[in-house]
Amino acid sequence: MQCCIQHRIQRGKANAAEVSDNVWGRQMMMYRPGSSLIFLFQLALSTMAGVSLSAAGAPRSWWPAALIGIAALWWAVRRSTWLRAFACGFVAGCVFFYLHFDWAFTATGLIAARILLAAVEAVFLGIVAALWAGVWRSSRTHRSGLATLAALLASAVIWVGSEVIRSMLPFGGLPWGLLGYLLVDSPLVHMAPLGSTELVGGAGVVCALSGALAVQNALRMHPWRSLKAAFLCVAMLIAPLCVPLSAPTTGTVNVAIVQGNAPRLGTVPDSSWSTITTNNHVQAARSVVSGEQLRPDLIVLPESTSDDDYRVAGYPHTLIMDLAREAGVPLLLGTQRYFAEHGRQMRTNDYVVQYPDAAVPTADDTYSKQHPVPFGEYVPLRAMVEKLTDKVDQISIDMVAGEKPAQLKVQLPGRDVSVAVPICFEVAYSAIVSQGVAGAELLVVPTSNVTFGDSHEAFQQFAITRFRAIENARSAIQVSTMGTSGVVTPEGRVQYQTNLFEQDARVLPVSLHAQVTLAAKSYQLRTVIVLVGFTVASLWAIAGLRRLYNTA
Repeated sequence: MQCCIQHRIQRGKANAAEVSDNVWGRQMMMYRPGSSLIFLFQLALSTMAGVSLSAAGAPRSWWPAALIGIAALWWAVRRSTWLRAFACGFVAGCVFFYLHFDWAFTATGLIAARILLAAVEAVFLGIVAALWAGVWRSSRTHRSGLATLAALLASAVIWVGSEVIRSMLPFGGLPWGLLGYLLVDSPLVHMAPLGSTELVGGAGVVCALSGALAVQNALRMHPWRSLKAAFLCVAMLIAPLCVPLSAPTTGTVNVAIVQGNAPRLGTVPDSSWSTITTNNHVQAARSVVSGEQLRPDLIVLPESTSDDDYRVAGYPHTLIMDLAREAGVPLLLGTQRYFAEHGRQMRTNDYVVQYPDAAVPTADDTYSKQHPVPFGEYVPLRAMVEKLTDKVDQISIDMVAGEKPAQLKVQLPGRDVSVAVPICFEVAYSAIVSQGVAGAELLVVPTSNVTFGDSHEAFQQFAITRFRAIENARSAIQVSTMGTSGVVTPEGRVQYQTNLFEQDARVLPVSLHAQVTLAAKSYQLRTVIVLVGFTVASLWAIAGLRRLYNTA
């Protein structure tokens, strides 16, 4: 009996040692010379993925590069450990976001700000890559076409789910550089009215990975598998073209779009910047009112038309009111309200309707920005950040969020027109745009962009505005102090677009539309579905990663 017990103990120790050796051996694979070369190759592929994703963004706008970048990242991590996969995704994310967020340095003058912002966002892409490694390891244990299809769909859901999460976290998220926005010029954008960035981005992942599978199977001499994967890739690109991009019109309004131009920051004293900017816009607006162009029914001016609150008596008030009376039509323009709260000066970023016969806009004629930009328009955790850097003093007055939906009702002769008015970065947030578009017939995106100088930010924002026009079947107007401004049809066609730091004012007939798309109706449900799908796909991926380390 004692011998039997000793034998079992010795056998158990041997099995435990064998399992331990397997786990340790798998971990040590990372340090073998051949394995290190493979890892360097994976990192090179990941770097290429980041560069390719960046090339798909505006102003380059070469959308096939986005699919190439996704395929390259998948190729780098498909057979990797979770740690290596995370490293590959993080590298790809750092490269992509560093290149895409060139405006972070322009706005702050700090290369560290650009690096930090890129690194924070890159963590999400690292998580995607690690989960992809688990998903594809799980799919290989079944070795069936159905498992491969499930892995494709899971990969798409993981990508889209990570984008939804990074659009909410941290500090309200930053939905800049979403795959859907990079694909605005692709056939996949026809799916935007059905499912917004989630459906377009998810379809892009399936298309990219099916193309990568076609190449992989061709290299492995599996022609039938390669043909099926290639067919799926091509079908994903062609099928969306069957979805028409059109919407019935409810009328037309002649809109004057005014880009008055603004001095570059640092070229004039800060105390006079706002006055010069207001003067420029009033002069440009007067040129279209008094000119021989089409007579405007509405004049649209940008965010920060008057950073000094013109509603308080003063020189800006005189300028704006003289323009309104001279034009004889309503003005839409941006200004700021300053007030004291809890012993501190605070402000709101407002977009208002100014009528010729009204002294100042009422509360109903005012929209206050709901999503101020952290570290751009306010400082989160200010007391702690002040101990780390004196740069916090550049934002001496924090902006507080408004609570009303991004919509204003404008009274025109013979009819009222509701206008969705997400301010600047808010155009990237699906919830804010969808709430504003509900019941609105026109989309106007007022922005300043002067903080971002000659960077790519203004062009990236205009690409997002184009996406929103298609998604919501609305004519969209982006109007900026110094560019880029323009008009987009509901089909995504650009009627015109301005350059940076130029004065431009013109009157165009703009069609109105009232149809509410499925994407606009379903933004809340869509978020829930994506997050549930992300959770399920992640559990499957984690099961695959555990199998890697627990199988003897």
